[in-house]
Amino acid sequence: MVTIDRYCQDRFIDLLPVLDVDSHVSYEDLTDMWPTFQEILAVFPNLRCGDGHD
Repeated sequence: MVTIDRYCQDRFIDLLPVLDVDSHVSYEDLTDMWPTFQEILAVFPNLRCGDGHD
Protein backbone atom coordinates (compact mmCIF):
# COMPACT_ATOMS: atom_id res chain seq x y z
CA MET A 1 0.00 0.00 0.00
CA VAL A 2 2.88 2.36 0.66
CA THR A 3 4.01 1.89 -2.94
CA ILE A 4 0.55 2.77 -4.25
CA ASP A 5 0.39 5.77 -1.94
CA ARG A 6 3.76 7.03 -3.16
CA TYR A 7 2.87 6.36 -6.81
CA CYS A 8 -0.28 8.45 -6.47
CA GLN A 9 1.49 11.23 -4.57
CA ASP A 10 4.12 11.52 -7.31
CA ARG A 11 1.34 11.97 -9.87
CA PHE A 12 -0.75 14.38 -7.77
CA ILE A 13 -3.51 11.81 -7.40
CA ASP A 14 -5.41 11.71 -4.12
CA LEU A 15 -5.65 8.18 -2.79
CA LEU A 16 -8.60 7.83 -0.45
CA PRO A 17 -8.56 4.62 1.57
CA VAL A 18 -12.02 3.27 2.24
CA LEU A 19 -12.85 0.66 4.81
CA ASP A 20 -15.89 -1.38 3.91
CA VAL A 21 -17.60 -3.49 6.55
CA ASP A 22 -20.31 -6.08 6.16
CA SER A 23 -23.87 -4.82 6.44
CA HIS A 24 -24.41 -7.11 9.44
CA VAL A 25 -21.83 -5.25 11.52
CA SER A 26 -23.49 -3.20 14.24
CA TYR A 27 -22.41 0.21 15.45
CA GLU A 28 -21.21 -1.39 18.69
CA ASP A 29 -18.98 -3.76 16.67
CA LEU A 30 -17.26 -0.78 15.06
CA THR A 31 -15.91 0.27 18.44
CA ASP A 32 -14.13 -3.08 18.70
CA MET A 33 -12.83 -2.74 15.13
CA TRP A 34 -11.47 0.79 15.60
CA PRO A 35 -7.92 -0.27 16.64
CA THR A 36 -7.66 -2.43 13.51
CA PHE A 37 -8.87 0.44 11.33
CA GLN A 38 -6.20 2.68 12.84
CA GLU A 39 -3.51 0.11 12.05
CA ILE A 40 -4.66 -0.08 8.43
CA LEU A 41 -4.78 3.70 8.03
CA ALA A 42 -1.31 4.04 9.58
CA VAL A 43 0.07 2.32 6.45
CA PHE A 44 -0.75 5.45 4.43
CA PRO A 45 2.04 7.92 5.28
CA ASN A 46 0.44 10.73 3.28
CA LEU A 47 -3.07 10.33 4.59
CA ARG A 48 -4.88 13.60 5.14
CA CYS A 49 -8.17 14.48 6.73
CA GLY A 50 -10.99 14.01 4.23
CA ASP A 51 -13.07 16.95 5.45
CA GLY A 52 -11.44 19.51 3.18
CA HIS A 53 -9.39 21.05 6.00
CA ASP A 54 -5.99 19.51 5.15
